[in-house]
Amino acid sequence: GARASIASSGTAKFRGMSKMYNGRESLSPILNRRRAEVRFREAELAHDQNIVQMRSGIAELERRMQKQQQHMQKIDKEVLSAELTKVKYKVRFDKAEQRIKSLSQDLSHAYDKIATLLGDRLRAEDAKARNDALVSYLGTIRSADLENEFNFLPNREEVLQLLHCHKRSNANFDTLDALEAEVANKIQLSRHIE
Repeated sequence: GARASIASSGTAKFRGMSKMYNGRESLSPILNRRRAEVRFREAELAHDQNIVQMRSGIAELERRMQKQQQHMQKIDKEVLSAELTKVKYKVRFDKAEQRIKSLSQDLSHAYDKIATLLGDRLRAEDAKARNDALVSYLGTIRSADLENEFNFLPNREEVLQLLHCHKRSNANFDTLDALEAEVANKIQLSRHIE
């Protein structure tokens, strides 16, 4: 914008002087030549001023572009750094999830093992209690057996007589049952006959 206004002001000066000199065409050719040289110098000066202004504008533009490129490079570095950080955190997150999954499986297996071991322990305690009871029972029987052996009375003949009496008693009960059945049959026959 500033370059364009300077260029237009230089061009406007040149045109204004041209109009002023064109009005006096009747002057001598030397004077015309000098005027033309002056106009040319003024035009050249305006042209040089425009070029200087354009060069300074281009230099300013290049400086700004360089600054912008440096700024963009800095932003690119920051974006790259942010992307790298993002990837690192993603990798850490994935590893953490895998670790949690693995720990969950290990914990589940541990609970299963604990349940199995607890069942085994309960069975072992039950077997121990039974064994302790059996040992106590056998100890009691042994004590009774030792006491019986110490206090044993020789009564073999009496026991044999008692067994013989028991057998005779059983035989008599069998005979009695047979006679009762025979009597019951006869009673039923007599009723049928009447």
